[in-house]
Amino acid sequence: MEKICKKCKKSKELNSDNFSKKKTSKMGFDSMCKQCKKEYDKARYDKKRDKLLEDKKVYYKNNKKKLLARQGEYYQKNRDSCIESNKKWSDNNQVRRRMLCEKSRTKKHGADSTLTEKEWLLIKSYFFDSCAYCGIDEDVYFELSGEKLHHEHIVPLIKKGSYSLGNVVPSCRSCNSSKRNENFSDWYKNYKFYDELREKKIISYMNKQIKSGVDNV
Repeated sequence: MEKICKKCKKSKELNSDNFSKKKTSKMGFDSMCKQCKKEYDKARYDKKRDKLLEDKKVYYKNNKKKLLARQGEYYQKNRDSCIESNKKWSDNNQVRRRMLCEKSRTKKHGADSTLTEKEWLLIKSYFFDSCAYCGIDEDVYFELSGEKLHHEHIVPLIKKGSYSLGNVVPSCRSCNSSKRNENFSDWYKNYKFYDELREKKIISYMNKQIKSGVDNV
């Protein structure tokens, strides 16, 4: 049995793969196919996005204690599944997880946090998907450590270094730990993996971002 989508007018087999179930519908399925419904809902959301986000913030502010209590209760009842779900998400979204953590850390220090995932990928490409300081390739580093390259602040967080284009470079854990809160210019010249070409590339990156933005990465 087939059904014609109300929006795209295409005839598709009537099943849960093509149409969402809807109890109030005569045939038990939505009038729009899943693809059209997805596009329709997205258009509606984009149109009201600002208001919906503002309403969400207001609701959270007015019901913060109740929501946190409900979340805590749910977590205690479903602890094992929550841990497993979080681990699965983290494993499948290492870049996004790292960015969320870095944005949170940066905001706690009162610094700007504007880096996007697209910008991070461009930065990595600029440094040939390698540590900006020692040059180890990310794939090699992953095989050795089981993790992706870190998001390292050239100007340290403690000195209000922003999590943004021009101040973040890819770094292995060893280089990140070695630099810590030191000034780049003082630390790198005395670092065991110092390389003049890499130093010039980092300085060039910092200057280009400050002056011209992402297009010049």
